[in-house]
Amino acid sequence: MGFFDELNDLKNVISSRSSDVQEKIDRLRQAKSDIRNEQSYLLGEINQIQRPELARSWMGTRSGDFENDRGEAFKTMMRIGNDRYEDYERIIEMQINSLEMQKGFIDGAFALANEADQLLSKGEEAFDDIQAKIDSINWRLF
Repeated sequence: MGFFDELNDLKNVISSRSSDVQEKIDRLRQAKSDIRNEQSYLLGEINQIQRPELARSWMGTRSGDFENDRGEAFKTMMRIGNDRYEDYERIIEMQINSLEMQKGFIDGAFALANEADQLLSKGEEAFDDIQAKIDSINWRLF
């Protein structure tokens, strides 16, 4: 296989990997957005736990137990609405950052492939340089 064919194959691999990584990044960003929307909805609905205000005539043990349970439910939901959702967002953001680093690495391989393409036009005197670029690309990809 000649340099031209090998470079085309490598560019196809690079393009495919770049698309795959970008698709994952896009899906994670959408998931993060969905989580934020869900968190906003949850935080808006949490206040419903404390409604209705108990009438002064509703007193006694059952009233106290109900109010305590409702207070605990409110605290638990607030903890979920604030802490858990933020944990999910943090995890997703770390995954996005990792994928963006991978994409940068892949983009670097694509730049090397373009440099090797330019060297092809120089002919035989550039074969050693072309081979070095191809080796560098292979190291990055495989």
